[in-house]
Amino acid sequence: MKYLSKGIVGLVLIFLTLGLVVISLSIISSAIKERSTQTNFRAGQERTIAVPIGKFEKSKFSPEIISYGEVTSWNSLELRSSMGGTIEFVSEKFRDGTMVEKGDLLYRVDPIDVLNRLDLARIGLEESLAERENATSNLRISEMEVKSAEKQLSLRRSNLNRQIELSKSEIVTKSVVENAQLNVVMAEQTLLSRESALSQAKSRERLAEIAFEKRLLDVEKAERELRETEYYAPFSAIISKVSALQGRLVTVGERLGVLIDPMAFEVSFLLSNNDFNKIIDENLELIGLPVQASLEFEDREVIVDGNITRMAPEVAEGAAGKKIFASLNTSSNTLLRPGDFVKVTIKEAELDSIYVVPASSVDPENNMLIINEQNRLQELNVELLRRQGDQIILQNAPTGVEYVIRRTPQLGTDLKIEPIREEDIKKAIDSSGQILEVKEEFVELDDDKRQMFIKRIKDNKWMPDSAKERILKSLSKEKVPKKLVDRLEERMKGN
Repeated sequence: MKYLSKGIVGLVLIFLTLGLVVISLSIISSAIKERSTQTNFRAGQERTIAVPIGKFEKSKFSPEIISYGEVTSWNSLELRSSMGGTIEFVSEKFRDGTMVEKGDLLYRVDPIDVLNRLDLARIGLEESLAERENATSNLRISEMEVKSAEKQLSLRRSNLNRQIELSKSEIVTKSVVENAQLNVVMAEQTLLSRESALSQAKSRERLAEIAFEKRLLDVEKAERELRETEYYAPFSAIISKVSALQGRLVTVGERLGVLIDPMAFEVSFLLSNNDFNKIIDENLELIGLPVQASLEFEDREVIVDGNITRMAPEVAEGAAGKKIFASLNTSSNTLLRPGDFVKVTIKEAELDSIYVVPASSVDPENNMLIINEQNRLQELNVELLRRQGDQIILQNAPTGVEYVIRRTPQLGTDLKIEPIREEDIKKAIDSSGQILEVKEEFVELDDDKRQMFIKRIKDNKWMPDSAKERILKSLSKEKVPKKLVDRLEERMKGN
């Protein structure tokens, strides 16, 4: 009996097991059939990502070198007083920051002492002039006396010769000849005396001439000192560091201000050795490349053009690279001032037949993602010519091929994308640069189609409840967004 009961229990368990298996198979079969009749909005669709793209196009590009430097002036003049005394007049323009024109009177020192010295020098000059005229007159008289003595000597010598001839004929006595000889000697002494007086007269005239010239120099010096009591601007300039005040006592050589020529501004800046190599030619000489110095404000900037002129004679201690100077084409009313810290942009020679792409499109290994005909991504290794800010200059790129503008971690090879081209972006932006408002299109659904969509949405087990609620709410309205209808129909076709 025990064996019979155990057998019956075993059979019951076997039949129960077989029944459960049959039931399970029936449930699985019905589930498969139900699954096949339901709309699966997720199956059969490959995920794609919308990606902005660009196109390799040959172009021209002017590279730039960016640096920062300080504005200086190579023509700055310190005003130092040439005369000591009390400042009698100070121009209203002689103030810090004021612009003065060439020839403007800036200040004047009290000239009373200089005027007195000038008057004394002129009186001394008149005295020297009178002495020179007197010496000249004495010289003329001495010259006439010498000529008279020479004539007298000539006559007496002729008389002596005649008396000697007469004495030979014994017409005159020997005493007469001796008297004639004595007269010749006396005439010779007179001539020597007159020549000595002439020499002294010439010396006196020369001394009078020298004294006159000395007095003339004294007058010229006094006149120059008088002119130096007034200071006129030697060129159009900006006034700085003014210390001149009316009534102030100044000494010789004291600084009263500084004149800064606004037409002589230049900017000094540092370049690395790599950038310095770009501004020299094959002969290792500087190229006078054009530069732009920009002084930035909150909502605007002042830009001044210029050219590279020279290099500093030595490298500053602790500095790397080269210090370069560039002259600036400033005007008299420029806003730049010495000491301004400006941005310097050096314009290099234009490059032709190159490709300019955003720096975000190239990875550290110089690889880019390009798009094939199936809108799938492929990797391309490119040849970098140089980097320029947020742009990269390439050469030997495939012209006309599209590439990904910005590489992100989720992008990789063989990934299918939805390209966003430049023309698509332009269509979404109006002339003022604002994004155009997208007007959604609505359609009316018949009751059968509406109920079919509602049923499919409710039966979908994969869709989140929040999405179901949002779509059902839209389907319950009289007009339904056309984009929603098209998407639902497309998903249904995919099944």
